[in-house]
Amino acid sequence: MQLFDLLDRSEQRQIKIIQLILRNSQTVPIGQVITELDSNRLTIKKDINLINAKFGKFSQSLRMTLKDGYLYLERDIVTSADEIYYTYLSDSVKYKMLIYLLDHKSINTLSIIETLNISISTYERRTKELNQILADFHLKIHNGQLVGSELQIRHFYLQLLWFARPYKINQREFSSPKIHQALNKLAQANSQLFTETGEMKLSIYLGLVYKRHRTRIIQYKQLPISFKSALFQRLAIVFRDYFSTNFYRHLDLDSELTLLFLFLISNYCFNIDNPFVRYGLQQEVESSPTVQLIHREISNDIREGLLNYKFSEDFLVKIDISLIQTHFRAAFMRGWIAIFGKEGIYDQLIELPEARFFNSTSDLYEKVCQLLKLNHRDKAELISEISGRYAAIFHLAFRNIDYQLKIGCDLGYEAVMGDIIIDKLKQRIDFRLKYSIEPYQRHHQYDVIISNLNKDYPNQQHCRTFVMLSTEYDSDFYFLNRFLESLYMNNLKRSGKYNS
Repeated sequence: MQLFDLLDRSEQRQIKIIQLILRNSQTVPIGQVITELDSNRLTIKKDINLINAKFGKFSQSLRMTLKDGYLYLERDIVTSADEIYYTYLSDSVKYKMLIYLLDHKSINTLSIIETLNISISTYERRTKELNQILADFHLKIHNGQLVGSELQIRHFYLQLLWFARPYKINQREFSSPKIHQALNKLAQANSQLFTETGEMKLSIYLGLVYKRHRTRIIQYKQLPISFKSALFQRLAIVFRDYFSTNFYRHLDLDSELTLLFLFLISNYCFNIDNPFVRYGLQQEVESSPTVQLIHREISNDIREGLLNYKFSEDFLVKIDISLIQTHFRAAFMRGWIAIFGKEGIYDQLIELPEARFFNSTSDLYEKVCQLLKLNHRDKAELISEISGRYAAIFHLAFRNIDYQLKIGCDLGYEAVMGDIIIDKLKQRIDFRLKYSIEPYQRHHQYDVIISNLNKDYPNQQHCRTFVMLSTEYDSDFYFLNRFLESLYMNNLKRSGKYNS
């Protein structure tokens, strides 16, 4: 699901303009905007005025301007993207309908059209559009009610509230002394079990539990999980007390505790630097046959891919914990909310050279989908999420490989000016490549010599040379980085640190 599918077309276009300018360092040619959005100059100018009207609701400094054929974003240093998006979503009829369904047992047609000031035909049309979106989560609106499993309903709303609302709004609505009391009890016994972000997600989740129980009797579906770790037992003690009030008298406590722990794992809420958390999560792999199967297969494949490199045991455990959380999410939850679509960070990760270097990401997510026996739609949704998570693991692994390119700089300048050029190179060389760089010395061996002189180096054994066209301008750096990237990969293979 794309988050901005909840908006009308004109507002979707405005969001695309905002994201396009963010992708291009806050400046973009108007012609590029028109081409990418398949629009025209007059429409884009109207959109700019509407965008600025939205900005004006919460910031006096944030503004989009069109000048000399370029679109500029004048920004402040306090506004977050989710605040911008929320100004659009909070006015959306479809978003309001979803929030109404969360706060009420069902939609009363007369009440909703009066509340939202819409016609019956608009309500029916928006309901149909919502059902197309909700199908990704195995949910639908039927006879005014949101129909689907309790797990999927909570999974959908946790993502909606997390991605569609500013942090402070969630904090104001869902933080409570009772939750802080529960967190303090957990911290006293086992240090910090959750990240700060994880604590906020927990607060939102418990707020969802409250809203769900306030408006209905929950019908639980038995999940094929049996959590038994000391981590789960510790949480169960604290949250049995949390749910002990008369308000939750109809609650199935065991099912509720299982759902709570599953959500904490699959939403990456735990502080994985805590040894108690690490050990607990590793124990829970065996709590679900499905997770155990997926995790065994994928972990083995990833470890094989990393086998030829030296990594610390702590790093390997960190990867394992990340995979455990991802595989619980993949096994039990369907659908996810994307904000940037194909320009999002997951898709960017997949295209990075380190992900292509390991050449395993697509094989991994295809295997997961086969093991889960997913239909085409569920497969597409899951791949959109987990492909980026696997690519992120390879990205981190690539950064932890103990190998450096040795670069010598042979420049036709005196020493001080040469050092200035070297400083410029350090700023421009791709940060993902590990390297050492120094002024060229004839008795040293290098992997590459960067020079502005076309000359021979007879004493070098395995060295490549890159001759810069200009040290004054930046025209060389794109080609230099592609050259260094290719050389880095080839040297890894040739050195035996990578076995192709």
